[in-house]
Amino acid sequence: MSKIIELKNNENEKYYMNNIVEKIENNNGTAIKYADGTMICYGNIVVNVSGGGDYYQMFNRTNEITINFPSVFKEYITAVVNSQNFGVFSTIINSISESSLTFRGFYSPQVTFSSMRVNYIAIGKWR
Repeated sequence: MSKIIELKNNENEKYYMNNIVEKIENNNGTAIKYADGTMICYGNIVVNVSGGGDYYQMFNRTNEITINFPSVFKEYITAVVNSQNFGVFSTIINSISESSLTFRGFYSPQVTFSSMRVNYIAIGKWR
């Protein structure tokens, strides 16, 4: 059974690899546009953090942080943000637009830092 699943995954991979219309790489990350109108943007970037302060006396949160996408979406955007910093236990997306997203990081009060490394991925339609 695993060989059948493996074969189907390889066929899907070949389909998507052969249907890449454009690949964009810039300071904001990478965008891959597919022939069916799907676009995937992703990146691993460092953002400056200014403390939003104490949040209900349980933990700290950052001020809103903006990530600009490497290319502009047309519609149907969904995204995930994750931090790689020690002590950051959650990231919450506040808003998503065609060109960017904003989020806040929540972290332990015992941890201090001035920048945060984050990974993001956003998927939507480019046309």
